[in-house]
Amino acid sequence: MPVKKTVSTKKSVAKKPATKTVAKKTTSTKKPIAKKPIVKATATKATKPSVRVEVKKTTPTNACCSTNACCFTSCSQKIIFLLLIVLNLLFALFFFFKKDPALKLEELKVGGAENMKKVEQLYNSDLYKDQQTSAIDQFLEWQQ
Repeated sequence: MPVKKTVSTKKSVAKKPATKTVAKKTTSTKKPIAKKPIVKATATKATKPSVRVEVKKTTPTNACCSTNACCFTSCSQKIIFLLLIVLNLLFALFFFFKKDPALKLEELKVGGAENMKKVEQLYNSDLYKDQQTSAIDQFLEWQQ
């Protein structure tokens, strides 16, 4: 293992010249350290980790329940989808039975609903149809 070298960031200070001192012989009162024999630790028995499995009963995802928040949103989506379909059918029926705005404009042009009935009888008569076909044929002959 490499040893890290510590670097000091302190500025060095000039030292005073050392004065000579007389060396004194000192006796140490420290006792020598006795070395203890190294004893290997006995191997402990390794235990395997245990696994705990919890089993929960689940309901199918398509079941409609009010306790589960996720299931509640799917139920509300189904209800909203069905509501939109019903509204769409109602609007379709309403516009199917309502008179066409262009037809209403034609009624105003001929002078009301009574005159419109007379005009419809005129357009459906055979005499008017024959007259219009002969006029169209005459125009086509003139163009050629």
